[in-house]
Amino acid sequence: MIAELYTTLNKEIKQVAGDSEYFYLTKVVKDRKSQCLGNAQLIYILGNSIGLVVKVVDVLEHDIGPLPENKGHVACLAYLTNNKVVMVDIRRGLISKPFIFQEEFTKDGNYWRITDKNNRLNIHRKIQVLDRNGLVAIIYNNLGDMYNKQNKSKEAISVLNKAVELNPKCAYTLCSRGLQYAKSGQYTQALADINKSIELDPQEAELYNNRGSVLDIMQDFNKAISDFDMAIKLKPFFPNAYRNRGTEYLKIGEYSKAISDCSEAVKQNPKSVEAYVTRGDVYYKLGRYNEAVVDFSKAIEINPKYVDAYVNRGSAYGYSGKQLKAISDFTKVIELDPKNTKALSERGEIYSQMGEPAKAISDCSKSIEIDPKCARAYFCRGNAYGRSGNNEKAISDYSKAIELDPKEAYAYYSRGNANLNLRKYEETISDSSKSIELNPKYALSYFNRGIAYATLGKTEKAKSDLQKAKELDKGLKVRVEAIYTELKLVL
Repeated sequence: MIAELYTTLNKEIKQVAGDSEYFYLTKVVKDRKSQCLGNAQLIYILGNSIGLVVKVVDVLEHDIGPLPENKGHVACLAYLTNNKVVMVDIRRGLISKPFIFQEEFTKDGNYWRITDKNNRLNIHRKIQVLDRNGLVAIIYNNLGDMYNKQNKSKEAISVLNKAVELNPKCAYTLCSRGLQYAKSGQYTQALADINKSIELDPQEAELYNNRGSVLDIMQDFNKAISDFDMAIKLKPFFPNAYRNRGTEYLKIGEYSKAISDCSEAVKQNPKSVEAYVTRGDVYYKLGRYNEAVVDFSKAIEINPKYVDAYVNRGSAYGYSGKQLKAISDFTKVIELDPKNTKALSERGEIYSQMGEPAKAISDCSKSIEIDPKCARAYFCRGNAYGRSGNNEKAISDYSKAIELDPKEAYAYYSRGNANLNLRKYEETISDSSKSIELNPKYALSYFNRGIAYATLGKTEKAKSDLQKAKELDKGLKVRVEAIYTELKLVL
C-alpha cells in the first residue's frame, strides 16, 4: 500500500523548488505541483485515511549530509504491522527498506540521529518525529518564511507564535521567530528565542550563526565573532559563517582576518556573492581599489542585478580616478533602483569632481528628496557648491550633514575648508580641530588649521600644525613650504 501510494503521487505530482508556495494543499491539488511539505501532507492525510499509521519527520540532516544553508526539509515515516517502519520522501526519490526505528536511530536531545555512519539504508540522518500538532507547526513555519520574504515581520511573528505554541521544542521555529523579532527591532525577545533554540539543539551550527547575525545588528561585534567561531567549529564547511565572521572583522578593523575568512567562504562556495562583496569592501578600505574592483565585478558576474556590488564598484572606480566607469556603475544602480540614495549621492560627487556642478547638485537634491536624512547626499551637494565657489551654501549643507552624522571627520574638514575660503579663521580652527579629534591622521585638517593659526598670528601653533600635515602626507610638502614663504613675516 505504501509503495502504491508513493508511486501514484510520484507520477501525478510534479516536484518543484522547496521555497515555493506549493505547500498549500489547494494549490498542490489544483496545479498538481508540490514541494516537500506538500508531499508530506498528502502522504500523511491519504496514508492515515486508508488505515496506515503515518507520521511526518522534520529533517535536520538528509541522507547525504547537512541541508543547504537556511533550508528546511520534511519527509514521512509509515509504520508497518511487524514493528518496522519505512521512510518515504518523494522529493528525494526515497522509499526505504523496512527497518526497526530504535535499531537505526538513537536519541539526540529532542531529535533522533542515525547510528549507522555508512547509512546503508540511505535514510535521513537527523530527524524530529512530529505528531499532528508538529505538522501544523511546520506549515505555520513555512507561512512565516513567506511573510519574511515579503518583509512582513509582524505577520511572520504572528504565525510563528502559533508554530511555537504547537511545537515548543522546535529549535528552528524559535530561531525563526527570534530573527523576526530582530528585524522588527525587538532584540531582547530575539536573543531570548535564539538562546532557547540553542538550549534545545546545542550542536546545531546554524543557530549560532543566526545569533551572531543578531548580535551584529546590535553592534556587539566581539560576541558575534564568538558565535561565528562556534558555528564554524561545529560545521567547518559553512561559507556563510565564514563570510559573516569576515564582516565582523571588517567592522573592527581586523582586515587581514576579514580577507582570510572571505577567501575561505569563496573557496567553499565560489558563487557566494556576499563573500566577494565583503572582501571587496575590505580591499576598498585598504585603498586597494583594483583588487576591490575585481571582487565587485565577480559578484556582478554571478548576479547582474546585485545593486550593492555596482554601488561599491562605482566608488572604487571613483577613488582610482576612473570617473566615467564610476558614472556608468552608479547609473546602472539607478536604473535597477531609482530610489537608491547612495548611488545618486555618489554619482553627484563624481559629477562634481568632473566639473559638472549642475548635474551634481541635481543628483544630490534628488537623493535628499527621497531621504531627507541622507547625510552623504548633503555632504556631496556641499562639495558641489564648494567646488563652484558657493561657500555659503556649501557650509549650510556640510552643517546638515554633521547634524545627521556628527562623527564624520571629513564633513568637519570640508566645512572648515569652506570657512577658510570665507576667511572665517576661528570657525576654521574649530572645525579642523573637531576633524582631527575624530581622525588624528587626517593631514589636510592640520594644514587648514595651520593656515588659520598663521593668519591670526599664532605662529608656534601654525608651525606645529603645518609640520604635522607634512609628516602625515608627504604630498603636502610643497604646499607647506609655499605657505612658509607666503607668510614669512608671520612665521
